[in-house]
Amino acid sequence: MNMFIFIIILTFAIIALLVLKRRTEKGKKEPKNWKVSKKGRDAISYEQKVDGEWKSIEIDGELLLGKTNHVIYFKSKDEWTDYPKWAQNRSEIIRRIKIVFPPTRTEYENG
Repeated sequence: MNMFIFIIILTFAIIALLVLKRRTEKGKKEPKNWKVSKKGRDAISYEQKVDGEWKSIEIDGELLLGKTNHVIYFKSKDEWTDYPKWAQNRSEIIRRIKIVFPPTRTEYENG
């Protein structure tokens, strides 16, 4: 009888810890105001929330086979000025893209 009660208490304790862990993990996740995703077969899309509205730019890329599965072609610093004013923080946008497309699987040009 005592063993049965112990197992029930232990089960509830484990469930409570899992629920508590999940709630604290949700609290740590801050909503991002940017997103990076594939667009078509080769290109990628960088989106950013600007004044409450999602805006995007397209960045050229190429799908590869092998250990490196993608190459991203960033515009040079001079060419980057062709993007809209909200997307002029080149280094920050490249840093964010490298989070989603890490160097272990991606090559970059001009980045």
